[in-house]
Amino acid sequence: MPISDSLISQKLDSLLLENIRESNFDDFSIVSNRYASWLYNRKRVSKSLETLNLSIKYHRGDTISLQKKYYKLGVNLYNTGQFQESLQAHQEIFKLSNNTTSSLNADAYIEIGRVYYKKGDLQAAIRYYDIAEAILLELNEPQKLVRCYLNAHNAYKTLDINKIKETTLANLLKADSISNIHSISYIRKYSINRALGDHYARYGIKDTTQGLIHLNKALELATKRHDSTRIAQVYTNLGLLYDTSNNKKALYYNELALKFSKEQKKKATIYENLGLNNALLGNIDISINQLHKALELLTGNSFKTITKEQQHTILNKYYSDSNLWIMLGNLSEGYLLAYEKTKNKEQLKESIKYALITDDLIDIYNKNSQEEVSKLIWRKKVTEVYSRALRACFLYNDTEHGLQFMEKNKALLLYEENISRKEKQKLKLPDVLIQKELQIKKQIKELDQGENIKITELRDALTHLEDSIKSIYPDYVKTLKPYQPLSNDDIQNTLTSNQVLVEYHINIDTGFGIYPNPNKGYIIFISKNDRHFFEIEDVDILRSHIQELSDINAKPFVLQNEVTEYNKLSHTIFDKLFPKEVKTFIKNKELIIIPDDFLTRIPFESLVISESQKNIKYLIQENQISYKYSYTFHQENSVLANMTSKKYNFLAFAPINFDNQNLIELVNSSTEVDNINTHFEGTVYRNNKATKDIFSNALGKYNIIHLATHANANDTITPWIAFSDEKIYLDELSLYQNDASLIVLSACNTGTGKIEEGEGTMSLSRGFFYGGAQTTVSSLWRVDDKATAEIMGDFYKNLHEGQSKAMSLHNSKINYLNNHSGSELLPHYWASFVLLGETGPLPEKNWTLHIVVSIIIVLFIFILMRIYVSRKQKRQ
Repeated sequence: MPISDSLISQKLDSLLLENIRESNFDDFSIVSNRYASWLYNRKRVSKSLETLNLSIKYHRGDTISLQKKYYKLGVNLYNTGQFQESLQAHQEIFKLSNNTTSSLNADAYIEIGRVYYKKGDLQAAIRYYDIAEAILLELNEPQKLVRCYLNAHNAYKTLDINKIKETTLANLLKADSISNIHSISYIRKYSINRALGDHYARYGIKDTTQGLIHLNKALELATKRHDSTRIAQVYTNLGLLYDTSNNKKALYYNELALKFSKEQKKKATIYENLGLNNALLGNIDISINQLHKALELLTGNSFKTITKEQQHTILNKYYSDSNLWIMLGNLSEGYLLAYEKTKNKEQLKESIKYALITDDLIDIYNKNSQEEVSKLIWRKKVTEVYSRALRACFLYNDTEHGLQFMEKNKALLLYEENISRKEKQKLKLPDVLIQKELQIKKQIKELDQGENIKITELRDALTHLEDSIKSIYPDYVKTLKPYQPLSNDDIQNTLTSNQVLVEYHINIDTGFGIYPNPNKGYIIFISKNDRHFFEIEDVDILRSHIQELSDINAKPFVLQNEVTEYNKLSHTIFDKLFPKEVKTFIKNKELIIIPDDFLTRIPFESLVISESQKNIKYLIQENQISYKYSYTFHQENSVLANMTSKKYNFLAFAPINFDNQNLIELVNSSTEVDNINTHFEGTVYRNNKATKDIFSNALGKYNIIHLATHANANDTITPWIAFSDEKIYLDELSLYQNDASLIVLSACNTGTGKIEEGEGTMSLSRGFFYGGAQTTVSSLWRVDDKATAEIMGDFYKNLHEGQSKAMSLHNSKINYLNNHSGSELLPHYWASFVLLGETGPLPEKNWTLHIVVSIIIVLFIFILMRIYVSRKQKRQ
């Protein structure tokens, strides 16, 4: 008669207790380790983990055996969803390694990569896989290399298409080559062919011929083993292979997959694909039901009936499953497509509802992702969700949620970084902690991306430091509020009667899915009392027009036919960006413009608003204009602005000459800062005193900072600013705190930079905003020296007279237009500089404090005089 599991467990528990009582730790270590595996195989997970931890605690054997226990613990914790604990277990392996590399180390790196992939931190996952690959290549471990490449495939396919083409295919082909040379397991060989088929099935690649070759190989292997689970997986991939070219065929394969599939979560993916197939075939009601079924199978809950609290719990539990946000996004699009068919506005409400849930899920991804590169990847992915959701908002005339989606698509990471930095300021952390954090971040920025092990060590150190701050200062965690865009009402309450907020969104859309919405954009106009919502058609044409205008702005021209063509092009763009319905509404108003994507390349004030070629009139001649990354970010930045007091007022740098940097001499920059210095007293560094070190040390002490130097933020390079000895780059610039009220970048191309979808332009201005700046003035093209000197001189004169920052720049440009003629009136000469951020006047000196101090001094002198007179009278 077989012994029951319960009786075996009792006997082993007794044996282990006896070993502990008798201090027989060698036997205890061996028995407990095996017992933990036995328990785990019988799905007694909690008891298994408890036993394995005891085995580690009382371990008395060799180091390698202990490392293997930590590895087993890490894997088991991962399989139960305890990702942070899994990381800690694997990191113990490295502590025991004494700086040596081993096959087990590589296994641990792969497992850590899997944890970061699950957490949505793709860049960290890939870095760990790369480290594992390097070790396994050195040790010549082909079997484990295959496992490494297959796991890396999961992370790379979530990245952009170019990364997939360049890296995933190379890794999978390496794995395939290994499988042809070495004897590998059925599962590995199957997985390689299925992964290759999956690669060729991806949208943007879609190589049906190659996909079929590998998926048929995988199907043959699975069929020979009668492996129904893996047969279902291949049919699912075959469905993906045909989902854009032959939806009936795709539907057929997904229905086959459903017949073979046994696991509930796998069925969820199949229903998700069936929902897509039926939507594209026009069976929209069936599609919506299948997508709801997919959600229910994945989460165990019906999203039709769950409460907000249940929804929050589900999203936090399943956020690491990328299928969830695809299902939610598809459901939002399904309801939007249903509206187009029925014109029932209730369908639009449902579409917006599921877009908002998708947005909540992406926020959770973002919260759990450590690295900016990974966060930028998720910002890019969610841009498409916002683009399609905005269509529903526009059709429903829902400016509330429309603006929310627009705001969430801009400067979210910038917002989060500023909140974190300001909250740390409130804690008044010890200088040693602040300097240590800065030092680690600088070291990470300076390292080459190929130095994976060193970057990993530094990132781990940074995480440990952050965890220490959270542990010592628990209130810090509570104050890190998630990004929540301002409501329409909140925004209207902050606007004056003369202000209009104009926010743009340019759709970034792959063209794939249930409701593609490419080649469109959206505009929302908000004043104190009104809101207007518009859709932009033919965005591709607008894009080419903007590029053409931007190219023309960057160079002077004098021929009349060139001027005529320029004015026509500029007016065409104006008509597109300012629909006729709002032209009277915005007239003579102060416009706060939040551009998006390629719209950041032009100064709106230079747009021609007159239809006649005889009397050219620019937008600046009717409207004062300023810009923001996002309204929410700059409002929050303004609230946080007054946390630090400035010791000095004005700081200027004019390097003039540039050692060994192959940059031309700037002879007029010294005169430029001297002219400004007549309006604002302060510190000016010239020539070889205008160094990078002096700049970085002085940056946080001044209220106004003016840089008259060379700079470049072309989107093909890392943006930089030149000092007399060397350059400072954007990545490093973002580490320095400045909290300046105004930073003026009097150099070329300082307002441009690479556009990151879903976040914004990676310009030099952004680097200063990371450090707490309130306002920047930067340029969109190579500036004209003479015009710059004139406009900048007037700008600072206006500031000194008490005008607001926005009005000062506006009036300096108007003054330029009023005092020039001919070709000098072209925007090339006067429109390059744009003001980004807070628009008000510079902070006034604390005159109250000066008066109080003066009164105290006068009283003190009066008292001394009285004492002196009194004593003199007594002596007499």
